Amino acid sequence: MKSKPYYGWWVVVAAAVGQAVSPGPVAFYSIGVLMQPLAQAYGWDRGQISLIATIVTAAIFVVMPLIGAAIDRLGAKKVLLPSMLGFGVTLAATGFASSLTAFYVMYAVVGVACAGANSVGYLRTISTWFDRRRGLAIGIASAGMGLGFALIPAYTQLLLNLGGLHAAFLGLGAIVLLVGVPVVAVLFEDSPRVDQLLAGEFVHPPTPGATQDLPGATAREAMRMPQFWALLGAFLLVAGAIFAMALHLVSAVRDIDPCMIDPFWQPPCWDLQQRPGGSAQAISTTGYSFPMSRQASLSVAPSAH
Repeated sequence: MKSKPYYGWWVVVAAAVGQAVSPGPVAFYSIGVLMQPLAQAYGWDRGQISLIATIVTAAIFVVMPLIGAAIDRLGAKKVLLPSMLGFGVTLAATGFASSLTAFYVMYAVVGVACAGANSVGYLRTISTWFDRRRGLAIGIASAGMGLGFALIPAYTQLLLNLGGLHAAFLGLGAIVLLVGVPVVAVLFEDSPRVDQLLAGEFVHPPTPGATQDLPGATAREAMRMPQFWALLGAFLLVAGAIFAMALHLVSAVRDIDPCMIDPFWQPPCWDLQQRPGGSAQAISTTGYSFPMSRQASLSVAPSAH
């Protein structure tokens, strides 16, 4: 009789989908694509719009310790689902804000609501389902976030093209509510039952419902270690640098040359001889811009400026 696939891999699938529509790809990476439409619609400059990302990050930073404690106490699923619901609803509602102050307030609410939908709950749960192949399982689940980073900007631009800013915010909220929430609700489980444990996966098989003593330092002990603060500082610096560049990537490329994004999608970009550098630059630009266009999928013609 053929054995059933280990259910832990379905948990990995749910974690990958959940992270693809998590706050990083959906709330943060979409801002770069929304920046120019917001500026054109409301007259705000990039500095004012970029502050949205700071507000979201600060809200998440403040709430995350409480989220971690709630996951330990209630389990990841009971934290993930309400947070995903709140995230989707508040992000969709943000599109109806019409003043800069209202946008700031709404994004602060989004940051608080979405904190529990971050990767912490997924990765903690995967660690309870896998032991020997834990690194592989976490790597596959984390690839979902990478997929979200690649696709959400294109999805955001598609929404803008079809219906404008209101449609973009509604669509971003909808992808969390209609894709992430059902998958996590159906497939995601906090820990394996006795009959779900896979032989050979665990060095010391866990006992469902029992408290396990894990190796390593406690939170209080870790906070007294200089290594902890060094790692925290390094992570903050690296994450800040990466996200700061990603936030302004679309606008930076638009400033250099809108046709670098999709050089052959718009008629004004077809006349290679009238572009600086002529055909040679256009051809070399195409090789550079193809991966960029797959990330941003922008369709901006020079006449739009």
